[in-house]
Amino acid sequence: MIDYREELDCKMGLLFYLVKHFGINTKNKNILTIEKLKLLFLLACNPKLLNSVSLKLIGKGIRSVKSSLYDESSSISDLKYRDETSIIIAYMCKENFLQVVNKDDVNFIEISTKTDELPEVIDSSAPKHLSTNINLIKRLINKSEPQLIKAILEN
Repeated sequence: MIDYREELDCKMGLLFYLVKHFGINTKNKNILTIEKLKLLFLLACNPKLLNSVSLKLIGKGIRSVKSSLYDESSSISDLKYRDETSIIIAYMCKENFLQVVNKDDVNFIEISTKTDELPEVIDSSAPKHLSTNINLIKRLINKSEPQLIKAILEN
């Protein structure tokens, strides 16, 4: 069986979606560093892990969590070795889909101004567990990187 999450186009689309919806908070401030994006990507690829981390950090689970046909297991190696995600992010920056912006000596990732048509396509193909839980995930992503890592490792 093919795991669609392993396809490069799917990974790029998901990263773009995550940056678009979770890169800036309600006060219009950048909050998504590359490391936080890699953690969010890990959570987005594993709805049950996302649900568990959300319950731990926010006290509320996500909606639309269903069993799936692909492997949902996770391990510490998923957290430690997110090099592939870094490579995809670097590629997306090179192709001007994403850009790194330095503010107050912190590097944040945001959508490049080049991407006019992509948001509609990406939004319509977003996984349901992400699109129905945007506000909850925004609360989750406001947590610090150490808090997110600790919650992930406790699974």
